[in-house]
Amino acid sequence: LNITADDNLANISSVIFEVSLRIPTANDEVFARLYNKTDGVAVSSSEVTTDNKDSTLLQANNISLKGGNKLYQLQMKTRFGRESLADSARVKIFIK
Repeated sequence: LNITADDNLANISSVIFEVSLRIPTANDEVFARLYNKTDGVAVSSSEVTTDNKDSTLLQANNISLKGGNKLYQLQMKTRFGRESLADSARVKIFIK
């Protein structure tokens, strides 16, 4: 996901990160977050988690984007290294 947010940051009222996650075995916990690959940092307050075997829509509200042209990626990990899946992910940007 490539987002350019130069002078328009002042016009953004909120940013929401949504992802549908599942862990088929239900014997683990999956964590996901938005990662700013351009700057090499995780997006603050974007981490979500579930231990559900069924796809679960999770959201992180009021995350902040950095100005400029940035490449964002979904990062995932599990506590015990079991299989996990992201069925969908998106960033919702609301303008004032």
